[in-house]
Formats: sequence, C-alpha cells, structure tokens
Amino acid sequence: MDIKPHAPGKRSKPEPVSSAPFDTQLQTFLNELPFALAIFDTQMRYLLATPRWISDYKLDGVPLLGRSHYEVFPHIPERWREIHRRVLAGANESAAEDSWELPDGRRQWLRWDARPWFDASGQIGGEILFTEDITKRKESELRLAYHARLLEQVSDAVIGLDKEFRISALNRAAEQLYGWTLEEVLGKDIHEVVRSELSAQELQRFRNELASAGSARFEWLQKRRDGTPILVEGQSLALREASGQISGFVSVNRDVTEQRQLEEELRQSQKMEAVGRLAGGVAHDFNNLLTVILGYTTLIRTRNDLPEDVQKQVGLIQDTGQRAASLTKQLLQFSRRQVQKPRTLNLNAAIVEMEAMLRKLLGENCQLELPDPGVPATVRVDPSQIQQVLMNLAVNARDAMPQGGTLSFSTGETVLDAEAVRTWPGIVPGPFVTLHVRDTGCGMDEITQRRIFEPFFTTKAPGKGTGLGLSTAYGIVTQSGGGIQVDSTPGRGTTFTLYLPKATATPAMLLPATPAPKQPASNKATLLLVEDEQDVRELLAEVLRSANFEVLEAHHGQAALDTMAAYPGRIDLLVTDVVMPGMGGQELAEKARLRYPGVKVLFISGYTQERILEHGELKAGLHLLEKPFAPAALVERVRELLAQVGA
Repeated sequence: MDIKPHAPGKRSKPEPVSSAPFDTQLQTFLNELPFALAIFDTQMRYLLATPRWISDYKLDGVPLLGRSHYEVFPHIPERWREIHRRVLAGANESAAEDSWELPDGRRQWLRWDARPWFDASGQIGGEILFTEDITKRKESELRLAYHARLLEQVSDAVIGLDKEFRISALNRAAEQLYGWTLEEVLGKDIHEVVRSELSAQELQRFRNELASAGSARFEWLQKRRDGTPILVEGQSLALREASGQISGFVSVNRDVTEQRQLEEELRQSQKMEAVGRLAGGVAHDFNNLLTVILGYTTLIRTRNDLPEDVQKQVGLIQDTGQRAASLTKQLLQFSRRQVQKPRTLNLNAAIVEMEAMLRKLLGENCQLELPDPGVPATVRVDPSQIQQVLMNLAVNARDAMPQGGTLSFSTGETVLDAEAVRTWPGIVPGPFVTLHVRDTGCGMDEITQRRIFEPFFTTKAPGKGTGLGLSTAYGIVTQSGGGIQVDSTPGRGTTFTLYLPKATATPAMLLPATPAPKQPASNKATLLLVEDEQDVRELLAEVLRSANFEVLEAHHGQAALDTMAAYPGRIDLLVTDVVMPGMGGQELAEKARLRYPGVKVLFISGYTQERILEHGELKAGLHLLEKPFAPAALVERVRELLAQVGA
C-alpha cells in the first residue's frame, strides 16, 4: 500500500510522508515511533517523514516530499551539513546529546543517529536520520545542575528528605558539618544521622508540626559523626506536589555553637560591665560616708577626756569603718576605678618573690610550683595590685583543696587578634603574656564558672567569705588592659588564665620602691576646699583649719570660681572633689589656673573620673587622694604639695 503524502488540514494528527510503498504493519509502526524519523535520497531530498518528525519540527502543512532538507531548514549549521556528507559517503554518525539554535533564538537539544541506506544493487540510496527532542529533559537537568551548584555555594547545610524523613540529598556544607557523605547516609532517617537529644515524643511532635504548618524552626544540640556535640539552628520546610500532598522536606541547618558561646560571653561581659558601674557608684557614695565616719572617729579618739569604754566603742566603730573601706576598695578595683601606679616588671620574677607569702597562704598540706624567674615575661602592671591578684587566686585555690593539692604558676606568650578579644571590653589586640594558675582542687561546674567573677558571689558558707576576691582580680587585670578566663571541671581542678599586655621596657623588681622623704611642713597657707557633700566638706575644713591652714569653702565648681574672684589674696592650693554636679574638678582646675597660673591642685574622690586618667594611670602633674582617707593623710599631702611650691 502506498503511503500518501501528508494533506494539510485534513487530520489533527500528522501522518507520515512517504513516496515509497509500505505495508500496513510497517505504516502503523512508523506512526507510533517514539522518536522522529526521516529518510532522504543522496541529494538530501525527503523520501519519508514520520508524524513525530512533522510534529517535533513544526512542519504540519509544509510540503516535504522531493524537497531538499536544506531548503526546509536553511539555517542548519555547517557542522551538521558536513555530518550528512559523511553519512552519504558511507559513515555512521550519532550523538547522545547535541544542540542548535532555532530561528526564534531558542536552543533545541537533540539525540540523533544518522546512517546510510542501500538500494537493491548495494549502492548508497540516501540517509536515514533518527532524532529525539530532549530539550525539556536537558533544561530540567541544567536547572538541577544549576541548583546543585548553588547549593554547593551555600555555606549552610542543606538536607533533602523524602516524606518519611529519609535522607535523599546533602550539599557539601552538610557533609562537612556532620562528617558523613551522601552515599553513606542515603535513605537513612535524618535523626539517626544527626543524633539530636530529643525524646521520641518530642521528635514526633516536631514532625507533626512541620507537616501541618509546612515549616518549623528549631535549635537543637546534635552530634557530628565523631560524637562532637554541636548546637544547630535550622528551619525545615515541607515540599508539596500540585495536589497538595507532601512529597518530602528540606532542612537548612547552621552550626551556631561558637556564635552562641560568643553571645554568652558578650552577655556576661556586658553584665560585668553593668555590675561594675553599679559597684563603682555605690563605692563612691559609700566612701563619702566612710570619710565622715573615719574622720570624726579619728578626731574623737584624739581627745583625752573620753571615758575608757567610750574610747573602746569609738575604736570599734573606726575598725569596722576600716573593714568597710577595704570592701569599697575592692569594689572600686572590680569596677576598674582605682588609680594604678604601673611599672614594667618580669612577671616570673615577681611571682617567685612572693613565694614565702604564697606558701603561708596555702598551708603545709599544699604544694607550690613556681616559674623560672630567669625566663622573661615582661608586663607593665601595678606591683601592689598584681600581688593582690596572685594572693586572691592562691586563697581561692587553697579553699578548693581542703585536703591538700598542688598550685602551679606558669607563663607563656601569645598574640590575640581582634576576633579573640571582641568580647573583652578595653582589650587591644596584640602580644600578651599569659599566666596560668592551676590547682588540683574540687573544680567548678559551668553555672559557677559563669558567675565566678561577680562581686559578692561565693560558694562558701555564710560568714566564710565576701565574694570579692576573684571579682577584684577580674577588675585589676581588666584595668591593666588584659583579660582573665577560667577553665574548670568538677573533681579535676581549675585553671585561671590571665592575659596581660606584653611590655618591651626593661623590667623592674616587684619590691616596692623606697618612699620619697617627707617634705617639711609648710608655713600658713590659704586653701580653697571644693566638695559638694556638706558633711565631707565640713569635716575636711575642720581638719585643715586645725592644722593651721586658712580654708575657703565652696560647694560646687562655679561657687569656687566666684570665691576666687572675690578673694583679695592669693590662693595657694586648690583641694577639690573630682565628681561634682555641673562643673567637675578637672574643669574647675583648668579654669583656676587661668587666674593662678601654676597653682597646685589636690584632687580627692571616692572614685576617679576617667578624664583625669590615661590608661588607668594618673596624668603627669596631677595629684589624687582617694577616699576614704585619714585626716592625717590629708594634712600630710597638703603640706607636701605646698612645700613643692614654696608656700
């Protein structure tokens, strides 16, 4: 039976186009071929084209029989024309994947096979060409490949799951996060791989929520392949088919272990900073009260007409006030409001110099291991304050080793970058000397470690400690430009690590410098006393007048300037509080020098204002007396300054 040429418009489904006779079975076969087929003669003129060929290439209604393939498709690339020439010369050609650009700019992807056909005499009669349009499949593959490349660039772990929560895909970040390859976990339940610490009920509750809501966020402790615990934050999404049925899930996970640790450290640092400001404010106000209490008790005890029992009672008040003053001093050290007198010293040598004191603190049942004093570990610190830090750490270690143990000191060097110090306020990146103070005591749990530097926090029984020892050490080290960390495990001891900025100057010994000789007492002089607390001002004025000084009083900065302007004589010394309402002591001193160039100024304060300090040190030429102080200390300091100016 002859197969008729395709007649346009007669049928909705294209029919094969042929100029050769075929039986009915062959015609049916050609009609149902899943790929396109065309047969050409040696001039590449159409002899046959199947319905699939006509539909694939949009040739419905286009006359084909006897027409050249190149006439029907004039834009065929030259490389394909060359292939046709080789086939007509007897070669077989094929491509599993090939593409060309259609006239409308779209790219078509094909799988094709071309080979010659032979006539009855054995001569090449033309070409048989099979093609399959794989554009949709290829575009899908390219999209998948593109998405896969995108997922590989994503820093978060992406996990694909089927609807039974079995793993179907992992990106590279997921493999790196959990330590598994896709081949090793393909088809496994996700929670068998990530090993979260959820109970079966909690896990099922989460899965139910995810299925009903379509998405769910979480933050769980999970484990890597090697058992390392990691804190993972993530979001899971349900994937749905067009029918609305869930076809699977995708989870985007991120390791936030370090981030949460840094956040906790930052919160702790901010809390310590806030507590420090509060402690400094309380200490300042309390020091004003103690100045009055200790000052008047000192004056009272100088009287000879007091009964013995009253003298004893006043002495008890004075001793109690001194203990309170010691507590406020520790609060000021914690709040980093103490004035430092730093010197460059070898920390190793400084520790060895304290050996006798440390052994006495520890007791006979504790061993002491000290560093080599000949090894340089040069830092710039206040010697008396670093002594206090070492003693506080030794006392803490002793209390942690009631049955005996070993306390060791060792030093080293390290360099801290900006990332390492970002949760430590005031620390500048650079080279540091490290001091490790290790004990073999009872250790601490994590909750205790988080609070160990807070003032008044103690694990001791009531009345056994103030809870200021370690907070004082924290404040001193921090004010010195360093940091302090604790690492402890219950039953395995504790290590405190101090980071102190490395110094380059020649170190001095820790032993205190020889005090300067006292200046001779000055002749009568005029002082301007400026103090906003009336009780304190009245006490100090009485003390100074009893020492034969003429005293002018002012209750704030502007009043002091007005007094200076109205006073006809010369003011020899300005004694002023540092922190006052309105104009502070530093600003007052600057304005006073405009009237009396070179006038000496003695600052007094319950805590120092940062403006008169440089890196915690008193600026050159400035003099400070810290509250609370004894009346005699005030008189002696005033006389020293007056002697310097020849008053």
